[in-house]
Amino acid sequence: MTQNGSNLNMNNSCNVMSWNVRGLNSPVKRTKCLEFLKRKEVSIALIQETHLKTNDVHRFQNRFYKLAILFSRKLGVKVEKSGNDGIGRLTYVCVTINNTKICLASVYGPNTHDPNFLRTISNSLLDFPGHQLIVGGDFNQVCDKNLDKSVNAISTPDSPRGINTFISELNVIDPWRLRNPLVQNYTFFSARHKTYSRIDYILTSASLNHCINSTDILPIVISDHAPVLYNFKFLPTHSKGTRRWRFNTTLLQNADFLKKLRNNLKILLEINLETAASPQILWETTKCFIRGEALSFASYLKAARRHRVTQLEDEIRTLESDLKQQFSEQNHSTLSALKFELNNLLKDKAEFIIHRTRLTYYDQSERSSKLLAARLKQNESFSTISAIQTSAGPVTYDQGEINNTF
Repeated sequence: MTQNGSNLNMNNSCNVMSWNVRGLNSPVKRTKCLEFLKRKEVSIALIQETHLKTNDVHRFQNRFYKLAILFSRKLGVKVEKSGNDGIGRLTYVCVTINNTKICLASVYGPNTHDPNFLRTISNSLLDFPGHQLIVGGDFNQVCDKNLDKSVNAISTPDSPRGINTFISELNVIDPWRLRNPLVQNYTFFSARHKTYSRIDYILTSASLNHCINSTDILPIVISDHAPVLYNFKFLPTHSKGTRRWRFNTTLLQNADFLKKLRNNLKILLEINLETAASPQILWETTKCFIRGEALSFASYLKAARRHRVTQLEDEIRTLESDLKQQFSEQNHSTLSALKFELNNLLKDKAEFIIHRTRLTYYDQSERSSKLLAARLKQNESFSTISAIQTSAGPVTYDQGEINNTF
């Protein structure tokens, strides 16, 4: 996360997402999730159930996102404090955004009923009375048995009591339900029971309600939980930097591109071979032409892929909506086929990103660049001893005393 503050424009907005990703140990799935966050222009992501060990947490980041609760690298915030409960159920970070103190928390509730769990989380978050709250997570509980469960769902005795008490104690609200008071939409599908439920939320302090432009529950893709997405209007946007162009080698495996390139190159050489001032000029012209053809075709493929991904997500959303009203084996089969196609598209994109990342590391690993600087900074943080217990007994954080100890 970035440590420097910034002057924010209130006309700008950002997306905050809560998402149970159900495991991130696969490099391809990590990349798919990061690409999904980037495509949805998420600035802050509250992630649950990563299944990552402490030493592997740094793997879930790229040049767009950094770690804690995920922050976009483009988002300038001042971080005051961060922490967790030590058992993977709560992660929080206190930040200042546009001179407003906000505590962001990601919660993952137990699958079995635990009356003390939410009370413990509530007590932890009440330690920050001067901060507005944005609490996202998979609570594994519903607020309303009638609205937050599908018709054929199995009722759990008193299941809403815990989360509604939690909401009351923290004085937070459920903005999605406020904007959709009678809508039945869900975030989790139980394949075993063929039922839907809304157990994933983003809860906010009531004073932040006016900052929320929109709330949405996205289709269930990649994970078995639907991402919950809010758009806030108090965060900045930054212009993108330029990148050096590299030839997309995957185009060499595309028969349509090779056929188009051969035909157009043939026409180019027929026109210019006899009239070119020198072979060198013709060669430079040919390289520029190939670059233009590659850019044009790659842009076409990218646009077509994005269009198909968006189309699939819309079809999945529609089918899920139908299934939430009435379960059907035929619709469920069609939904599975659409998710399979979408997963393949996202997997291909993730594998391409991994390939380009490896190429970047190979090309720039020993050069004086931002990549090398970032790696050196990371190595420095790993090797730095921030505290040590002295021979006298107490723990010291003073670097001079730490150096003298050694």
